[in-house]
Amino acid sequence: MFDELGTIRNQFTAHDTLDGRIDQVFEAMKSIGFEALIYDYTPVPRDLDGTIMVPSLLKLRNISEDMHDYWFDRGYFRIDPVQQVALRTSTPFFWNYDPDADTLIRRFMSDDTAPVARYLSERDMSTGVTVPVHMPRGDYATVTGVRFGGNRAFEGHALRYIADFNLLAHVFHEAAYSLFDAQAFNAGTARLTERERECLRYSAEGHSAKEISRIIHRSVPTVVMHLNAAAKKLGAKNRTQAVVRATHYRLLEESAHPITCDSCHGSKPRVMLPPLSVRHGDARGRRRVEGSLPALSRIPDLVSYHRFARQRQAAARRCPWRTGLHP
Repeated sequence: MFDELGTIRNQFTAHDTLDGRIDQVFEAMKSIGFEALIYDYTPVPRDLDGTIMVPSLLKLRNISEDMHDYWFDRGYFRIDPVQQVALRTSTPFFWNYDPDADTLIRRFMSDDTAPVARYLSERDMSTGVTVPVHMPRGDYATVTGVRFGGNRAFEGHALRYIADFNLLAHVFHEAAYSLFDAQAFNAGTARLTERERECLRYSAEGHSAKEISRIIHRSVPTVVMHLNAAAKKLGAKNRTQAVVRATHYRLLEESAHPITCDSCHGSKPRVMLPPLSVRHGDARGRRRVEGSLPALSRIPDLVSYHRFARQRQAAARRCPWRTGLHP
């Protein structure tokens, strides 16, 4: 059924919204016997203490909306046996919350997970198939198809189409991922300002506060203020722990979406630095810069700060008079 990869991809990209692509995959899932869809995405799989992180995105089709409350606010997601298995495997698997059923989730079922089993049983959602999608940066998603009132006969049917469902889920997630907003990539932890993230990035590279101040052209007390503010938000005892925690929660990464140019199909324009104009030979025979370099705070987020710093250093070597390094 799903032997034409290009056709599947085109069916998703025909929709311009995330919900439209979710509706499309749900329609395809119904054709192979599923009656409900659960789709979630988690940018950071585990917290610092090893517990499962709550997803930043949870989309449902033909399922009661109160699942949002149970899985997010009441923490059911953290103890869900299906998620325990999904974190440990990259292959799709059939699951059944019947205590007598011998499926992969059985070894994770206990008194602690009883609330999850009870919730699903009361809503006749005890069987299904989950496809884990593990991303290169460590984030992951699961695409789950549910069959209401599923019995042992449904297991054979589900396993018969599990390969088709696996392909469908991966192609769908690729199409859905391209439409994620900034909220989806937020791990739900501390909110750092761009300047705090920038200072932590340089600190992670081994730069001292004094060196960072030279790179970003701010005073040392200002850099220390940003680093201390970031550490406080992250609950860190010192700068090293702040860097470790920020890295764990992916707060130091640049945007996950690629930068596209005007001629590409993407909607984001190219980001260009203002030109650097240098005029040689003033009245005293010294080199001067015509105009001024833009302040670092005015550089668009998509431009690498490291690249900009290198350009400033190169400009300084070409024109020492501009930087106060003249003889």
